[in-house]
Amino acid sequence: KPRRLLVLTALALSSILLIVQPASATPPSVETFHSEEEFLFADCGTFQLNETFTVDVRITTFFNEQGDAITATLHITLVGVITNSASGNTYPVRTHATRIIDLATGETTAVGLVTLTTVPGLGPVQQSTGKIVFDANGDPTFVGGPHGAFFGTDPDPCTVLL
Repeated sequence: KPRRLLVLTALALSSILLIVQPASATPPSVETFHSEEEFLFADCGTFQLNETFTVDVRITTFFNEQGDAITATLHITLVGVITNSASGNTYPVRTHATRIIDLATGETTAVGLVTLTTVPGLGPVQQSTGKIVFDANGDPTFVGGPHGAFFGTDPDPCTVLL
């Protein structure tokens, strides 16, 4: 309980510091977009896996006192379905994550439900949840949680999305 209080206090203080900005600071810019798409997820030879989804993204760009963009934060919500063309079976796809990009260093952090596809009776078959940090070259520098979708350790979708 004391640790929780310490964390909450630190969050509250950091929030206050973010609110109290110098008068000359450039305020953050916010952009949003919505997209509905469909694409071939996998060609499995005798059948295809097609994904249809809707995604909403809010991008907040933060600036330093000189007006240079320093950080971009993307809040991503995706709801979709993968459909097997032969069986007609459908499998839900979800994303509810935040991606933070340090525009000076190129480091990218993804936090939350980055991607999740489940199959009844099997559970998660494609999963990236938790936190993962990539350097400017795209190499992971920190991994917390299961991230098989990033590392190719999830099962072959053609064998589980039947």
